[in-house]
Amino acid sequence: KTMGIDLAAAAASFEGTRMLSEKNELKEKYANRNIDVSFRVSSVERTFGIGISESFRGGETLVADIEEVGDVEIRLPNNLEESPYKSGYEGTLTIQIMDWNGVRKRLVLESQ
Repeated sequence: KTMGIDLAAAAASFEGTRMLSEKNELKEKYANRNIDVSFRVSSVERTFGIGISESFRGGETLVADIEEVGDVEIRLPNNLEESPYKSGYEGTLTIQIMDWNGVRKRLVLESQ
């Protein structure tokens, strides 16, 4: 179901990091590995911040719940014509683990 990547374990690994170097090692470990996930949208926010690629900046970020993982952020490409996503929407996306939101304690994922 998660193609050899356990998102709950990944989240726990990120949460356990104390130093930026540890976090960067984890980001490299998960780079370019696609996973299909089922999720339920809690809210939809604008994507903004430092270090976000052009194709995602200004798009939408779903704050969503993934079973056994909890809340995650899923960045969507900014070229979506009509976004079907709203609170309560349930679906599946192919994602990659991009980062960890240390303030909100949740994985940052990007839709592929």
